[in-house]
Amino acid sequence: MRMGRAGVGVNLGRDGIKNRPFLPVGALVVSAAAFGLLAAGNDTTGNGTASAPYATLAKALTVVADGGQIVLNGNPASPSIYAAATFYNITKGMKIDAVYPYGATLQATGAQTRVLNINPTAGQTIRTGKITIDANNMTLAGCVLLNDQATPYSYISQMTKFINWTSQGVASVLPRRRPKSI
Repeated sequence: MRMGRAGVGVNLGRDGIKNRPFLPVGALVVSAAAFGLLAAGNDTTGNGTASAPYATLAKALTVVADGGQIVLNGNPASPSIYAAATFYNITKGMKIDAVYPYGATLQATGAQTRVLNINPTAGQTIRTGKITIDANNMTLAGCVLLNDQATPYSYISQMTKFINWTSQGVASVLPRRRPKSI
């Protein structure tokens, strides 16, 4: 057992990897492909646990509890790609992180205008951790869209890598009232 900032967790291995995998207790697990000690997931038969992970982030987003956490499995040397059919719509407070640091990449596909559409109810916090967000040659301002709310919410990007973007910035719809961000 290992204690982490998220609470008690399960250490998945002692294989000498500098950044060992870590699953917070209660986190939903998504595994697009088998890697490490986790099998490939299945959205039909999976339940979001380490022994039966989901296959897609889209499925996990439909079942995650408000304030919950989703961890994405993947190999840091050849990251698993989690490509959104349109975009990932974040409507609850949550944290999205990786089992292995930077082993998972969220990606825009085709002519998409964003990867994350952040639109929670007021007062919630959305965090992204050690994942990569691939803008696929769109502007970074469009990559993560922060929608306007009557009461502020927070988007916190903790060690999230943004790659393949054409200009900087994080956009907010209706700039008269911007969400708090750190």
